[in-house]
Amino acid sequence: MNDPYEVIPFRHPIDANARVPGSKSYTNRYLVIAALAAGRSTLRGVLLSDDTEAMLDCLARLGIETTVDRIDGTTVVEGCGGRIPRAEAELDVRQSGTTARFITPMVALGRGRFVIDGHPQMRGRPMQELVGALAQLGGRIEGSALPLTVIGGSNAESPIIRVAGDVSSQFLSGLLLSGPYFPGGMIVELTTELVSASYVELTLAAMAAAGVTVTRDGSSFVVPSSGYRPDTYDIEADASAASYFFAAAAAVGGRVRVEGLGAASKQGDLAFVDILARMGCSVQKAERFIEVVRDPTLPLHGVAVDMGDCSDVAQTLACVAPFADSPTTVTGIGFVRNKETDRIGSVVTELARCGIGVAINTDGYEVIPGVPNPAMIETYNDHRMAMSFSLLGLRNEGILIANPGCVAKTFPGYWDALESIRPLHAVAIDGVLGSGKTTVAKAVAERLGLDYLDTGAMYRSVALACLRRGWPLATAGELTDALRLDVGERVMLDDVDVTEAIRSPEVSKAASVVATQPE
Repeated sequence: MNDPYEVIPFRHPIDANARVPGSKSYTNRYLVIAALAAGRSTLRGVLLSDDTEAMLDCLARLGIETTVDRIDGTTVVEGCGGRIPRAEAELDVRQSGTTARFITPMVALGRGRFVIDGHPQMRGRPMQELVGALAQLGGRIEGSALPLTVIGGSNAESPIIRVAGDVSSQFLSGLLLSGPYFPGGMIVELTTELVSASYVELTLAAMAAAGVTVTRDGSSFVVPSSGYRPDTYDIEADASAASYFFAAAAAVGGRVRVEGLGAASKQGDLAFVDILARMGCSVQKAERFIEVVRDPTLPLHGVAVDMGDCSDVAQTLACVAPFADSPTTVTGIGFVRNKETDRIGSVVTELARCGIGVAINTDGYEVIPGVPNPAMIETYNDHRMAMSFSLLGLRNEGILIANPGCVAKTFPGYWDALESIRPLHAVAIDGVLGSGKTTVAKAVAERLGLDYLDTGAMYRSVALACLRRGWPLATAGELTDALRLDVGERVMLDDVDVTEAIRSPEVSKAASVVATQPE
């Protein structure tokens, strides 16, 4: 695709159902669960992206067999029953934080030497808390950040692990996911307040669906050594990915519905639609879909919101906020400075590049409403920067996204999906001869700002060409590539004006035959 990618504004309110891939968070959690279970599990609706491919590759290198349907994402996993098949492996987590933090405790179950490394960007992300937690199990870990070497083989029984929760919830989730296969289970005690707590709820829900119930007592999590049940699991749509389409409805106006994501979802990023409701949108949460509607004649309102439990959609909100009628303040996300990029500094820098007033506060930012200027958006190799800032281009000309391919980390088909909700507003008018089709169509086109196209003139022109050239009417559709046709105020056929000629009774009769052909 073009780099940079130019976002073409939407000229009309949206009225669309958006297609969103399966949840990355659930996909990588269920892949770990299925890999550890004793037997075959089937995962339906798996997201296939760089992050989940990283997990699949790591499992394969550990000797765990997976079969992936590349069309619908259905994935069959032959679980190892908590016994890692390989005695050594070199694992590349790429840029996937969940893979790095889920696979590290998992290989501590093995009996051997495992090297974990990744993209340079991932090497700079925190791992110390997880390393310290595994050391408490008696495991040997070389390094405090990627690359890490894990020497598997913990003999600790009923280990009590203490870990901080204010850097990333992924440390806790990774420990919990592998906990059922450590001797005597596991007890994890948080030493600090937990950030992104909703993601831990996802972990607990996935574990419970696989037969492992974690008991929580205040800041302690007690994991039994019961093991997972192999089964068939359905992966729901990704709420983070859905946020861009809900935001599009808010920014442009209109309606967007996302199927496969319902009111019962435990994904914390679904809280984004509640924020949009506070801003003036209408939100419907049904069993199998979520829908956001904004009347384009009514304003959006600024909000003040703590996004600590839905930090992955903070960038999305930042790119809706310029279209509100008052400032928007985001707090509670100081920890996102250690994500794929500094997700506070980069947001502030790129909004300012677009001429939007924005200021950093202690753990977030404030966005002042304004009209974005044309700008080249630097994405910092962060998929969420690319997808979020594309929203600015839905309302304003000149928004260019650098390195648009970085969206492949979690949403490879994002740009096509965004185009799929573009409001085309094609209106077809039909009726008998002399009923006023042309007069009405021209008036409607002028009122709505649409192009006027006389499709009847197209059929008539092909019919006239057949009559003049002696072509069989029944096969006219196969011959249209040989014609040059320009239908506007005047109709030009092979550079000859046929505006009047196509209205003859003979051509009218022939056109009815031509018009039935799909071509």
